[in-house]
Amino acid sequence: MKGNGSAAHGQDSKPRIMVVDDDPANLQVIRMVVVREKFLCDLILFENGQAGLDYLNDHRVDLILLDVVMPGMNGFEMFAKLRENPAWAEIPVIFLSAIQEPEYIIRGFEMGASDYVGKPIISQVLTARIRAVLRINFLQNELKERNAELEGANSLKDEFLSICSHDLRAPLSAIDLTCQLLNEESGGLSDSSSELVGRIVNQTRLARRLVENILDLNKIEEGRLVPHPTFFSIQELLDGCVVDQQPIILAKNIDFAKDMQSGAAVCYGDRDMIAQMVRNVLDNAIKFARNSVSVSSHVAELDAPEGGRWDLVVRDDGVGFKPEQAETLFHKYVTTNSNDAGYGLGLYISQQTVKMHNGSISVQSVPDEATTLAIRLPMIFDPDSLPDLSEISHASVRIFTSSRDTGVQMENILLEGGLVDVSIGSMEGENQDQITAPLPDVVIIDMQSPPQDYYPLVRLMNNGTVATRWIFLGTLPELEEIAMLTSIPIGRMPRPLNPAICLRMVKTMMREPPAALLTRLA
Repeated sequence: MKGNGSAAHGQDSKPRIMVVDDDPANLQVIRMVVVREKFLCDLILFENGQAGLDYLNDHRVDLILLDVVMPGMNGFEMFAKLRENPAWAEIPVIFLSAIQEPEYIIRGFEMGASDYVGKPIISQVLTARIRAVLRINFLQNELKERNAELEGANSLKDEFLSICSHDLRAPLSAIDLTCQLLNEESGGLSDSSSELVGRIVNQTRLARRLVENILDLNKIEEGRLVPHPTFFSIQELLDGCVVDQQPIILAKNIDFAKDMQSGAAVCYGDRDMIAQMVRNVLDNAIKFARNSVSVSSHVAELDAPEGGRWDLVVRDDGVGFKPEQAETLFHKYVTTNSNDAGYGLGLYISQQTVKMHNGSISVQSVPDEATTLAIRLPMIFDPDSLPDLSEISHASVRIFTSSRDTGVQMENILLEGGLVDVSIGSMEGENQDQITAPLPDVVIIDMQSPPQDYYPLVRLMNNGTVATRWIFLGTLPELEEIAMLTSIPIGRMPRPLNPAICLRMVKTMMREPPAALLTRLA
């Protein structure tokens, strides 16, 4: 049974309301309520749920009034079908029922209904509920449209910044290189010309920092800034960053003191990200300094099994900031000085870099006296203490992980350690075939993957059909659980992945026969 309602739905048209009730008398009551309350709408009336669903295949409605108790398909069943179809899932529904038991009402709201109105129907109550639901739905749709517009604008902004940043990099680098060549000309430049070239270099490098920060910011917001760690010399990185700052230091004519006692220590991290972080904190200190900047670099606890730490402390004698500003100092676009022409990105990006490397960053300030920024990073090693795998370079290692980044990271560690036959296997598909053809000397299983992905490998380990060495990477509780599930000796590497422990574990496991062979011979 259909009423009127053939008018096209538009922004200024009357709302289209579908009513589904198996009792024709109830349908007429609702029609009379709408007329009596002078509620302008188009009613579409049906006596069963299937007819209503068929209608929705070709038509749009703004609201559904749905009887709960009906023969065949009841109201709850029809509601479930509405939510299963993405095209209908957001249509608001008001349940109508003479059943007022709490469990029915609660079930209706738990399913996602907008309201639950009892029978007999009170005209003013029903129309008030309808108006409220339609108003809420209108506001929600309007909010979605505004959010979509904002997302589109933000996407265009990000694309524009990314394109501009990439396009600016090349000419800025060319200007920098040209200035260096001018300074290196035979005979040199006059003092005035040299000063002008120095200013150009200064401003060019500041602009290049901004470009790099914008690119990093876009990657952070899109979740694309992922560290790609390698081993690198701390001293060489610091020396390069300080040399890079020399034009700015000379331009401001400030004292620059260095206390760098990093020796031959190497850091395991993303060199480019950490170098950018160091340049950012140096930039920040030099910019606010009045007369001096000091940099202190120390490494400690290099003999610890998990590696030592690196402490970098940068101090300037600038105006500092008030204590209440400390909380927002590492936020995006925040600066502590109203006269600062910067963009407030350097410290934010530095903090994100430190977090990605499981380190810490803090800042203290005495207003009108000094500001001290301290960074601490883990994963610092004496290169002579890192296990050398070149004596077992023939060993084959297969890494099973659902995370490509983890697999590549572990592969790089082992290759740098001296192995030549390292590969990454997928957790999906025929895991047994991947292990046995050809049979590797060591199998490493990343427990960050869902258990159902790596349990087939554990079964292979337990039944003794694959004679190889097994190493698991996981949290301490995960490693304890795996150890309880098998009597076979296994290697256990705690997360986060530590390169020294990884190299040491593979070397230790290669000294023993495969665990499966041990159990077979016992």
